[in-house]
Amino acid sequence: MTHLRLVAAALAFAFPVGAVAAGPVLMHRDPGCPCCEKWAQQVKAQFGRAVRVVDDANRPALMNDRLLLSAAVYQIEQTNRIFNPPELTTVYLQVGKVRSRGIEAEATGEILPGWRVNGGYTYTRTKYLEDTQPQYEGLSLTPIIPRHMIKAFTNYTVPAGTLRGASVGGSVTWFSETFGGTPSIVVPVSVATPNGRSISSVVRQPAYAVVDLRAGYKVSEQLSLSVNVANVLDKTYYARISSTGRGNYYGTPRTVFATLRFAYP
Repeated sequence: MTHLRLVAAALAFAFPVGAVAAGPVLMHRDPGCPCCEKWAQQVKAQFGRAVRVVDDANRPALMNDRLLLSAAVYQIEQTNRIFNPPELTTVYLQVGKVRSRGIEAEATGEILPGWRVNGGYTYTRTKYLEDTQPQYEGLSLTPIIPRHMIKAFTNYTVPAGTLRGASVGGSVTWFSETFGGTPSIVVPVSVATPNGRSISSVVRQPAYAVVDLRAGYKVSEQLSLSVNVANVLDKTYYARISSTGRGNYYGTPRTVFATLRFAYP
């Protein structure tokens, strides 16, 4: 469900309400999951697109159905985007055309008793196709979204024996390079732009990976404890980038925290 929320947020950022091209959205769910139906209704209401929900039981599988597979390809085009000319602050024009293309692939399941794995790859490419500034044509519409993203997670819980209830796991997330801000383009010569080019406000972030680890122990049906280490390698990166001078926030540094859970009765 977290992934669906991120997709919905990205669509809302890149494509205003009512501007997304019509077409059904395919969404996978665990059989009988009621929250998926709720999100399907919200996506339809916000973006005006029908949502077709498919139970994971219908997805292709490997290893005697222990590993479920899924893949999707999409393309979204938006035309007549709202544009406010700088010299006409009270005028709004509907011009331009942009496109977003992507591929998503995922594998998830319990490949051995107690050993769960989940991995996925996402490819996203956005582009200005037509714009009032021809220099933008061919450039990325949302460069803050990485073109490539890989996520992998695994967790093993001892199913029997002396260590029954103990578990260890970890995850790694890799993002390709991104950038935020507006590149320098050709503009009319003025006092602010004597060389005929605007000032670049681009902030770039190289590709990076974040590794997390965890360990836990289920003492009983009511009591369990766990220890998590986020960003094990203490990687310095931007969790959010905007442009030079504003809107750039570092991601969480290495963090260790423990959790004790007790359920009553």
